Amino acid sequence: MEMRDKAVVIASLERDNTTWVSEYLPDWQPYIYIADASNRSAYKYTTVMNKGRESMVYLTYIIDYYDSLPLITTFLHAHRYAHHNEGPRHDNVWVMQHLQLSHVKEMGYVNLRCDWEPGCNNPQKHVTSDLWREVFKNTSTTNGQLLSITPL
Repeated sequence: MEMRDKAVVIASLERDNTTWVSEYLPDWQPYIYIADASNRSAYKYTTVMNKGRESMVYLTYIIDYYDSLPLITTFLHAHRYAHHNEGPRHDNVWVMQHLQLSHVKEMGYVNLRCDWEPGCNNPQKHVTSDLWREVFKNTSTTNGQLLSITPL
């Protein structure tokens, strides 16, 4: 899978250090949004306002790229390590590097917060294909698939 087929959307603030994204995930297209940009023109990706925590970033990305979404999009917080990340040391890098892309494509949606002991072969699904069809009335909403990540 090529870089243009995979995007990682990061919800961050100006004070956040997101260098880990380009350093450890070079095969993912990064979209690092600064939600509280004091000078919006200084950043490539920003939101119109800092509201709704990470949801404003994620929604802004989906709206901005709706017609050209990649095959797989992941949504992450700016911090590399967090208690809500599963896997060794609660590391986003480890989680992303062990993501089974074939499984994501097969399922259409997965949550990265799962129990890694059995290997996430059957992760808990929060959005099913039936629910997706019900919400979007069985219309073609994107040419790609969305991957949701852990809540705060």
